[in-house]
Amino acid sequence: MSQYLAQVLPTAELVDQQVQPQLLRSSDGYGWPDVKVDLFEEPLWMERWEEPVASDVMIKLILRGNVRVEMCDQRLCDGYHIGQGDLFLKPPGITAPPLCWQSKTKEPVQSLHVRLSGSLVHRTINELTNQDPAHIELSGAAGIRDPLILEVGLALSRELTDPSPLSTLYAQTASLMLVAHLIRYYATTLLPIRERVQGLNVPQIKRVRMFRRIWRSH
Repeated sequence: MSQYLAQVLPTAELVDQQVQPQLLRSSDGYGWPDVKVDLFEEPLWMERWEEPVASDVMIKLILRGNVRVEMCDQRLCDGYHIGQGDLFLKPPGITAPPLCWQSKTKEPVQSLHVRLSGSLVHRTINELTNQDPAHIELSGAAGIRDPLILEVGLALSRELTDPSPLSTLYAQTASLMLVAHLIRYYATTLLPIRERVQGLNVPQIKRVRMFRRIWRSH
């Protein structure tokens, strides 16, 4: 157990409260391609929680609450507080260090998990750059703020709570926007973006206009 958690956790009192995150809502069954969105209520504390290695990109947004987090590897521990609007970014194929977590507020911590498929990332890299997707890596991040990711995440959360007939289109466009943003700002190497010789075709223009109307309506 980390030094910080050993000092603050009344183990006997909280031992029964360390449980798996509780799923509140999920996009399963919505038919959203290339993106999965889940809303969780997090436990009050977790000791050495390890996220499984996945082939997808995982974004975890804190929507409510405040927690103390420590991530420890074999050499050192990195501790910090995270709160509403902060996020974790876990690239595909990455093994994250074990995480210790304790809520600092009485209200339950809620988090939104946005999982972007690895195939979508590869397709987008192929479309936007001249690089081999197999050689492009994204940087992981913990406890950071990114206004665009937050706004898109909140929009997906609203769509998850109150889906509309346009939810699939909305989620598909939002996921593409997230992936393009990650490629531009979180790639470990600078990527030259391929210039398009031609502009958008008519169906693409209609789709962009529709998405703008949907976005403004939220």
